Amino acid sequence: MNRTIAARWSLQMTCLGTLALALFSCGSTQDRLDSVELPIESPGVALVVNNFRGSVEVRIDPRLASAVVESSVHADESIDSKQREPALNAVNVDAVQTEQHGYSIVTVTTTSARAAFNDHRVDLKITLPRCDGLDITNTAGDVVVVDTAGATRITNHQGAVEFRSSKPIAEPATITTTDGNIYYQVTPACSAAFDIETLDGRVEFKDSTSGAEKVYSTQTVYKAQLNKGTNPVVLRTNRGYIYSWVMEDPVAFTRVWKGTPADPLDYIHLQGSNRYLRNLPEDHPEVQSDIGSDPLTTWK
Repeated sequence: MNRTIAARWSLQMTCLGTLALALFSCGSTQDRLDSVELPIESPGVALVVNNFRGSVEVRIDPRLASAVVESSVHADESIDSKQREPALNAVNVDAVQTEQHGYSIVTVTTTSARAAFNDHRVDLKITLPRCDGLDITNTAGDVVVVDTAGATRITNHQGAVEFRSSKPIAEPATITTTDGNIYYQVTPACSAAFDIETLDGRVEFKDSTSGAEKVYSTQTVYKAQLNKGTNPVVLRTNRGYIYSWVMEDPVAFTRVWKGTPADPLDYIHLQGSNRYLRNLPEDHPEVQSDIGSDPLTTWK
């Protein structure tokens, strides 16, 4: 029988603190902060995140015995002062750990009763003792993932994605975003069948080991096989640069600025109603159907 360990909290009810911060003289913002720990007892860990609006940061700390989920709910300066507190109170953050088949599945979900209003967001920082697969869906913010392993799916809208890992990854990965750059940095020990494309931007691929074979490359497309790998690594953006680097220390190299200014033309689908699919292959699971929310079984 599966054992479920759940730690849930509602930001409608209570938080660790509510902070009102004065920013310059032109306005202010409000935050609601919370943190929860989920004990990890299984040898394998997977992560599923669904964030309605904001940013997601995932990091690995092998010294930990628990998953630590920190959330910061922000109300924008533009909100009328009377609406700031209702905007904060409209948000729920849930964190659940489910033990299945000897693995811990950590699921973090944010929702808002007023999600249609783009005037508030949740920034998540999730630290795990290890991660053997992840599935992240996010909107209107950056996604940063550091030192995870296993199958990877990251779907972002209106934001950059940065993936850096020292693990010898041999599983499939799909990273897609709209209006943002993608940074994919892995070690020479990884294998991959790279399929990289931007609709409006440039693709840059660097391989410090010169181990890539069967290379096809243009300004906006790059396809190659690394270490004879057959695991697909699909990277797509509507508008932005894609940097894919095979390097000796991929975790250490990062950058402060990751953003690409939004283009409002992308939201009226001038290039077809399925533009959001970002030219994924027609037989790709994300095009064909819902490939599931369990990253440990997503690609099997």
